[in-house]
Amino acid sequence: MPANESSSEVFERLKAILQEHAPQLTVMNDEPRFYLLRTKVLARRKLGHAFGAVMAIASVVKFNLGALVWYHDLREQESPELRKHTRDFTNFDFQASGDDLTDDLLTELAGLTKTCLERMMKDRRA
Repeated sequence: MPANESSSEVFERLKAILQEHAPQLTVMNDEPRFYLLRTKVLARRKLGHAFGAVMAIASVVKFNLGALVWYHDLREQESPELRKHTRDFTNFDFQASGDDLTDDLLTELAGLTKTCLERMMKDRRA
């Protein structure tokens, strides 16, 4: 499979995690290599907070879950396998080839994303 096709497939699989929550948030970018969700606009802010994003950059597809900034305790629950993909506090990197993106990691990221959104809604940050 050519690199562009595999990168696109990995991007789409990660994007699907965020798209599930798009009705509760605001889609700011929906491009072939960049997808961004923000929280709803609040009166005191001109833009909502960045909730999550997926970016395909060269040989890496990045999954950003900006909501983790507020919920540090969720990072402690990450599996060692997911922790291997952590690049900074809110970013997870996966090979564009898809060799390192397992169904278990997708399920874990989906659960982490859902938990972040639920907590944001409860805290009224979304």
